[in-house]
Amino acid sequence: MESQKALSSKEAKEIKKILEENYGYKHKLDYQFFMNEKEKIFIINREISNVNLVDIKINSIGLYFGQWTKGLLRLSVEGSQIVGPESNNVLSIDGKQVSDWINGKDIDLEKDQEANIKYPFIIIKSNNDYLGSGKIDKNNHKILNHYPKARRING
Repeated sequence: MESQKALSSKEAKEIKKILEENYGYKHKLDYQFFMNEKEKIFIINREISNVNLVDIKINSIGLYFGQWTKGLLRLSVEGSQIVGPESNNVLSIDGKQVSDWINGKDIDLEKDQEANIKYPFIIIKSNNDYLGSGKIDKNNHKILNHYPKARRING
């Protein structure tokens, strides 16, 4: 069974700092942050601290917010939906790129798209829909797809 631990305020500040530096997100996130053994970040209402979780067997708790890896944060689809509307690190895609993304394929970057990307991860958006985040591979001019397999549309 995976275990999750509540992050200290210092650890949560580090996540918020990355959100501001990499995504331009400056708003308050009034959640309790948890991390599991695979460094997945979950968020939950702060009132969870009123519940004694010691005697309860829980596999996971909260909303999957993103993956913490080597000081970088890759946002989940839900994390991108929370952060995206207030972020300055968003790539709008349409047409074939949207189809490729939701089919689990990497996206080829066009020169004008690549020129505006400064950070290793970028939020992907189509119209008003936030579709998660992808890792930039500037060597191959692509965004590496991290769209969940369970959500992919095969076609």
